[in-house]
Amino acid sequence: MIISLKWLVSLGLKFWRVVPWSTIVIVLLTLVSQLSALIASFLPLKVIILLGSDGIPKYIPYVLSEHGKDVLVAIFSGGAVVLFLLHVVFERSISIVTHFASGVLLRKSNKLYLFENQEEIASTSYQRFSRGLAGAVFFALGFVVLVVLYPEIVLVICSYLLSVCALFWFSYKYQSGIFFRLERNLVQCLKLVSSVGFFVLFGYLVVDFVLFESQSVMVAIVSILLGRIMLQRITGTIVDIFSLVSLKSKLEPLFFHGKAFMSRTHEPNHGVWSLVQNNDTKEWLDPLFSEYFDSWKGCSAVQWYQTGTRDVLGLKVHGKDTDSDVFLVKIFDGHRKSFAVHESTLAREKILGLPFPELIASTVVGGFHCLLYRMPNGRSPKPDEIHGIPEMVQGRLMCIEPSVNLTKLYGRSRPLLWERLEPSLLDKLNVCAVNSSQREHVGSLSSRFFLLKNILKHMPLVVTLPDITPSGILINDEVDELVILNWGKWGLDPIGTGWRVDPKRLKKLGVYLEFATHRRPSLENVSLAEVELVALASAFEMKYTRQLFSDALDLIPEMLARLDSVERRELNA
Repeated sequence: MIISLKWLVSLGLKFWRVVPWSTIVIVLLTLVSQLSALIASFLPLKVIILLGSDGIPKYIPYVLSEHGKDVLVAIFSGGAVVLFLLHVVFERSISIVTHFASGVLLRKSNKLYLFENQEEIASTSYQRFSRGLAGAVFFALGFVVLVVLYPEIVLVICSYLLSVCALFWFSYKYQSGIFFRLERNLVQCLKLVSSVGFFVLFGYLVVDFVLFESQSVMVAIVSILLGRIMLQRITGTIVDIFSLVSLKSKLEPLFFHGKAFMSRTHEPNHGVWSLVQNNDTKEWLDPLFSEYFDSWKGCSAVQWYQTGTRDVLGLKVHGKDTDSDVFLVKIFDGHRKSFAVHESTLAREKILGLPFPELIASTVVGGFHCLLYRMPNGRSPKPDEIHGIPEMVQGRLMCIEPSVNLTKLYGRSRPLLWERLEPSLLDKLNVCAVNSSQREHVGSLSSRFFLLKNILKHMPLVVTLPDITPSGILINDEVDELVILNWGKWGLDPIGTGWRVDPKRLKKLGVYLEFATHRRPSLENVSLAEVELVALASAFEMKYTRQLFSDALDLIPEMLARLDSVERRELNA
């Protein structure tokens, strides 16, 4: 924390040295803008009070009250509109000055173009710094004003903020899981802190008036409005500080001469890594296993297991009671929650024949999703086996019939291949076609696109699994089986989806289809041409998505040939 604050100070000094006047102007404009917004929100309350009273309240100065009630209502209403418009103008001026200052900062740094959107990041970061500085200045000035007007409410604000800081410190020191959840949802947490703080001030104000009547109504209204904006500004400043610190790896090379830009090759031990970084995994593993095993005697050994997926940690756990009890614990970081939910959904279906390990539990540990498996017997693939494993897995998945429930659930949630392919995809291909032959092929495919989608729609579905990695596979030589450990990206699509479409692989596709037909009755009336068409359409979609338009164009003749074969088969049926 101290290191981050020191860096923030050095960043502020850099801004001050390079664009001092712009920084001063932005801070002043921000203060005036916030003051305009405060008064603009205060004046409508005065109008409501005037409209609801029989006369003019005594606390309104005689200079104003001598003009009469109607004139005062008009003055206050017009003033609110004018101040709001000034607030809008000042905010626009802040954006203009910020854009100018960030441009100066980038020119002064005299660097190559480092990364995408660096101008936007520089402008946003400088604006965050200026806004945070202005918020801190506003809080300090408001603090001074409240000390003069209503010193008791200053004590309430300080006590409340100290209590919040103590709560955050306690969670950081003793409840790391809760702290990291708060950190991930910092903006929402600080908004809640600001809102609760306002109601604390309001509650104190009510109690003070009911029991003591120590302040005038005017002072009370100004104090509560000022206190609310002060809380909003200080929490906003904290958010801006955290945002700047999170961009440190990009801001340093942007603004400091002695820093070069490097892609981050490691991440700090935050998030899910906090569960394993201090070698205290048994402290949470034993309660986890005790929840699902009554006879659990503790962990005899905990080993790292490489999942092959970023921010998905794997632990191989041995139980004390017997050496044969080996388990796999997978913990998913917050941004990998969808992988955990998606994987557990498939596991709960218990589809017969699916090479899935036995799922014992899907739970939450320290705020992170966790899947507990019984570790199957097996070994990792040998180097000479790795090349053929994806094809082998795809072939075995072709033999497995997805459950009706899974098919309905997936179909309601995600688009299938025939839904992802739209005629509008061909518009770009027309532009990229380099000769009349390619344009003719695109036109032929366009005229038969409805037929293509209709064929894909009525093809049997198969579980698909892209990005099969060796670290996520175990091979059991004794029973000639393999088990896949990572299912976070599984999908459902027509049979043939994801198959490689070079001539050698398409030839093997026929062998695997014949093998699957004997084990899966729904494939009896499926022809090889239809499955090859699915494989080609899937490859076409992949090439198009990656903007490999020339490669996508090269696939169209093969797709048209398979469409011809399917049509001839239907005519002869």
